[in-house]
Amino acid sequence: MDKGMMMTYTRKSNGVDSAIPQSLFDNLLKAGFAHDDILFDLAYDYQEKNWGVPIILSLVFFRMLSEKNIQVKSKKDGDKWEVSIMDLVQTLLENPKSVEILV
Repeated sequence: MDKGMMMTYTRKSNGVDSAIPQSLFDNLLKAGFAHDDILFDLAYDYQEKNWGVPIILSLVFFRMLSEKNIQVKSKKDGDKWEVSIMDLVQTLLENPKSVEILV
């Protein structure tokens, strides 16, 4: 995934600038952040304030995954329940051999 796709998935493609101020970039480098992580993950959001605020795209993305629910059906007994996409991903990571996804 590239930064443009991340901005689209997080609905941050309008009113958001993928570029960040050089001074912020330099300070983050000095603080120890990796060059490529800064370039990929930070954007400037002008939707809320005219002067813009920095946003961390991956955090926006994870927040969206936590807020978006999907319906899951048990193969064993047919029960259905709502679960966030993030909870589903966590379950898959914790139990990769005991979860099956059918689409």
